[in-house]
Amino acid sequence: LADTSLYDQYINGLFDNGTARVYRIVNNQFSLIRKSKIIRYRASGWQSEFLPADTLLSPSSTQASFRFPGWYGSPSVIWVKIVAVTTSVDNTNAFESSPAVAFFTWKNLNDGSAQIYRTASGALPSQMQPQQHAGDVNSFTSSAVSPPTGFTAVQNLSSGLIQLQWKYPAAAVSSIRGFRLYRSSWPSQQQEGFSIALQHDGTPQILAGDLVFVDTTLRSWSRKQFSSVRIHGT
Repeated sequence: LADTSLYDQYINGLFDNGTARVYRIVNNQFSLIRKSKIIRYRASGWQSEFLPADTLLSPSSTQASFRFPGWYGSPSVIWVKIVAVTTSVDNTNAFESSPAVAFFTWKNLNDGSAQIYRTASGALPSQMQPQQHAGDVNSFTSSAVSPPTGFTAVQNLSSGLIQLQWKYPAAAVSSIRGFRLYRSSWPSQQQEGFSIALQHDGTPQILAGDLVFVDTTLRSWSRKQFSSVRIHGT
């Protein structure tokens, strides 16, 4: 089982029963070290797309805004979450609060259609709260970190900007490093993370730094059937 890059252009299962080829530099040569059947391909979860993954919003901030690129699927229901982040004394571990979650219907203003939006908020069920984030093995959820509240997401009808707002206890601001934002094209109950499970055939394990190519055969192509909602819209 290998973690994949946090991209969701394609839906869960697209590469199931396909082939993975794994390359590695061995003795200064780029070598094929494994070719295996793909048992399970998953690409749905939370992504730190608004800002680089290591960027935090100020601890004193209570709002932020952003705009999706013009190619983003429209209309699409987008889920966003915010967490408060602190670190251990030696800065080797990051601890996140339980998340506050909101969703809205993104509408591309460039397509000439009528503008629509909606908002909702609420905490994730405890069984869906991520305990670790792929690619950030030292980041954990901690009940000791106060979570943000009152989180809302609204698309401005005139500018197209997505406006996010939240609240945080004033007494707790000094104890955190800041806030981190995530988005997803999938509701929490449908998220399965980002991974590729390969058939166990005795070949070498995938290591950090390996280059992995995946392929499959499709008899026909449908962007709506095989791409995530952020690519083709709803």
